[in-house]
Amino acid sequence: MSSGEKLPKARTVSIIIRELAGETLAYDLDRHRAYCLNGLAGRIWRRCDGQTTLAQAQRAIAAEIGQPVGEEVMLYGLRKLRQARLLEQSDGNVLLLSALADRFSEGVPEKSGATMSRRDLVRKLGLGAALLIPVVTMVIAPTAVSAASCRAKGQPCGAGLPACCGGLSCSSPAGIGVCF
Repeated sequence: MSSGEKLPKARTVSIIIRELAGETLAYDLDRHRAYCLNGLAGRIWRRCDGQTTLAQAQRAIAAEIGQPVGEEVMLYGLRKLRQARLLEQSDGNVLLLSALADRFSEGVPEKSGATMSRRDLVRKLGLGAALLIPVVTMVIAPTAVSAASCRAKGQPCGAGLPACCGGLSCSSPAGIGVCF
């Protein structure tokens, strides 16, 4: 991907987005998965409109955060967003994103942001730049039973945990027990 190529489009269908202080939460209604994007990953995702070029996005994000953002950081962020399926999966975008590693690493002995790991990126940028790495993390939500206000059969109980649901007893009222 050259700096003149347009970024793919961010998914807007079957996805719920909530902006919080410094991060973006995305819930994929099709796959029932939640993701937390740190500030930089959220900024990259918001620039994915199918019209903005990589260079334009880099400049805009650098102006927002007051620090330069390297192309390898942008490519790393795009790869993580693609892996989380937060970008539209049009034919053009799939081809463009899947070709990132091939086109960017041709004739280049070191890895690019399209192929490097977070560890590689920290090594290249330095430990102080670790906060400038886009992070997309899957959030594990409790099941409906786990999130209930009472504890179901087989769940831990006692010592500061919610009480067992109606008709169940805690096997060890003094310490941590199990509802039965």
